[in-house]
Amino acid sequence: MNSEYNLVDEKWIPMSLGMNVSIKDIFLGAEGQIAGTELEKISITKLLLAISQAAWTPQDTKEWDTSDKEALSERCLNYLEEHYDSFFLYGSKPFLQIPDIAIAKKTPIASLLPQYCAGNATVLFESQVKKSFSDEEKARVILQTCGFSLGGKKTDAKAVLTEGLKKKTAPPGPSLGFLGFMHSFVIGSNALETLFFNLTTLEELDSLGFYKGVGAPPWEVEITEEISEKSDRYKDTLIGRLLPLSRFSLLDGDSIHYAEGLKHDGYADGMFDLSMSIDIHETSKKSKAKWCNPEKKPWRELLSLITVSEQSKSSGFKCYQILFFLKKLEDSGRSEEFGVWSGGLRVSSNAGEQYVSGQGDFISSSVLMNSEWNNEVWIDQLKLEILKMEKVATSVYMSSKKYFEALNSSSAAGMAGKSSRMFWELNEKLFQDMLEACESKDKMTKIRGLIANNALLTYDTFCPAGTARQITSWSKNRPKLFKYIKGE
Repeated sequence: MNSEYNLVDEKWIPMSLGMNVSIKDIFLGAEGQIAGTELEKISITKLLLAISQAAWTPQDTKEWDTSDKEALSERCLNYLEEHYDSFFLYGSKPFLQIPDIAIAKKTPIASLLPQYCAGNATVLFESQVKKSFSDEEKARVILQTCGFSLGGKKTDAKAVLTEGLKKKTAPPGPSLGFLGFMHSFVIGSNALETLFFNLTTLEELDSLGFYKGVGAPPWEVEITEEISEKSDRYKDTLIGRLLPLSRFSLLDGDSIHYAEGLKHDGYADGMFDLSMSIDIHETSKKSKAKWCNPEKKPWRELLSLITVSEQSKSSGFKCYQILFFLKKLEDSGRSEEFGVWSGGLRVSSNAGEQYVSGQGDFISSSVLMNSEWNNEVWIDQLKLEILKMEKVATSVYMSSKKYFEALNSSSAAGMAGKSSRMFWELNEKLFQDMLEACESKDKMTKIRGLIANNALLTYDTFCPAGTARQITSWSKNRPKLFKYIKGE
């Protein structure tokens, strides 16, 4: 343990180019994007956004448009210098930790992280076992458990800081939810521009109606109890959702004192992270969230994220993190190249205990965009191509199923499902090319040809033509895709 470990200067943030950087490096314009596991990426991005919003929240689109990432950098560096002492990982005021929670029993740090095995879980690889953590890893653990803690009994229910409060099984972190929320962010040319693109204006916050202002980060308001007037105010702010403090913790070697912290309202109550995709209804039971689904990667949800005209309707899924950025581009006439990143972790629950099952996994996708594409003609073409691709996927599924049914196989549905998954996995690599081809008929015809080839490759992989019966079933059920290639 390094008592002088300060997150402003120490290089604890993993980057896409393979090195670690500090918070200060990020605001000095470090190259690359934030890396790590999907939950680490989201947690670190939310921390940096909290710093950015605390340092400067634009009044409206006009103020945002007349600024840039360099101006954000200057404001944030000044803010970090002013609050430098708040970013020590250890000491009397450890970063995002509650010293009084030392009354909670200690638990191994590894037991809190879904990527490691703990307790009596089955170990397949040595990498699944983790006993020792570096300072940089501990910093990321504190940040991740702030909003992405697994629900269950790992917290010490007897550790209470609010007099009279009784705790039971801790709910999932508000950024994780019951099954694992899918989160989305706009991506810039580097991490600093990513933060600038994802800034929320005061005007945008007012339009939502459920946040009570930007708020101040925990190192300024000093949350010390689960329930108090200060805690309640904090939870209702933008920064209160970026850094939700849903667990009170304190590092102790390779263990951690760990208890339930602030209890937040969920999307059914009308409160959620801007990076989530939520369909809110007046009847809370009908409100829905987009959950991470390993069977359907996030790139297949792109259309619902970028279609501003549809998201402006009173109903339907909305991701305000993306919606607000696209609206700022539209209102300002600004032309930008940007990316859209979506990801998260699929989890399961049983008897109040949350875990990653065989059906769960980290998922993520990213695509590159151009603001000039976001017009009615381009969007209509993309809608059409995605619809046609889904019909091809259905054709692959049904053709594979009929092939096995003709052979009297009891696993027809299961094999058809596997063929469908392979089809989508192969075509994920073509999706970026499809986006770029939406303005060119000739390019799109070529892309359709490649998609059709993937469909036939998938069918041939799962449906062999070795015996006479197999050849008969194979030729009878093989997908016919000539019309699709021609765009009919």
